Amino acid sequence: MKRLFVSAIATALTGFVTLTASAGEQTLFSFDRPVKEQYVAQSQTDLDRQQIEQLTQKWVDLWSPKDRPFTGEGFEEIFATGENEILVFDNVEGSVVVLHSLEEYLDTWVPMMQQFAFWEIAIEDNLEISVNGDLAVTTFSFVGGGQDGDGVEYTLRQYGTHTWKRIDGQWRLVHEHLTAGDGSDV
Repeated sequence: MKRLFVSAIATALTGFVTLTASAGEQTLFSFDRPVKEQYVAQSQTDLDRQQIEQLTQKWVDLWSPKDRPFTGEGFEEIFATGENEILVFDNVEGSVVVLHSLEEYLDTWVPMMQQFAFWEIAIEDNLEISVNGDLAVTTFSFVGGGQDGDGVEYTLRQYGTHTWKRIDGQWRLVHEHLTAGDGSDV
């Protein structure tokens, strides 16, 4: 049975961490990186992921008015708000809707959603967040549905990708792509 030896050395003078793992004479890996750089980079990435996860939950909450009217208020805190600053592809009722601004987004979805007496969605257990500098991507699927004013029930499953960009220090949604599932397994 081979023993695995791991050694970690932190030197205050150099500010580097050296981590080496070896089995007998064979070095399995070696890792040298400035301690401060490693800590700051990881902390910022964790903070970015947390912020994007919170913004994604806010997006879900805004799309889940339950028995309240769907007004679209609050999306301006998530989306980039400049003209042609967002690009949205949503698959709905067999066609693709392409939108280029928050105004177009709200002009499209508010009237459609106002026909529902109840509406709610929830992300399935598959939210993935990738962050690289000032850009991030989330992928997910969600299920939900509701009931229109006539009592007709609706269910859906959609698969989504969001692209986020840090604009003036704030994460903003700049691209949304939703593709409808068939809803039969909801």
